[in-house]
Amino acid sequence: MNKPPKLVTFIGWLFITVGIIGFAYHVSDCSLDSELGWMVYQVILSAFHSPVEFAIHLLLTLGIAYVLLRPDASQYSRNVQPHTEHPTG
Repeated sequence: MNKPPKLVTFIGWLFITVGIIGFAYHVSDCSLDSELGWMVYQVILSAFHSPVEFAIHLLLTLGIAYVLLRPDASQYSRNVQPHTEHPTG
């Protein structure tokens, strides 16, 4: 199997890193549900592809679900205040 060029790998990891940081910054109960829903959807779609793709998506989903559904993550998401604009004056 051919390896991708290093620049392509770097850009891939850059997208992953930015996505994780963006998700962590905007976390809330709704976004936790949305993230898990999206991951489950990806697992369902990957079931129609190779067993390896299915296994990878399933393992990623289980890992992300484990992290997001832990008590400390749930507590954090309940304490995050929504971004709202308050009128001044």
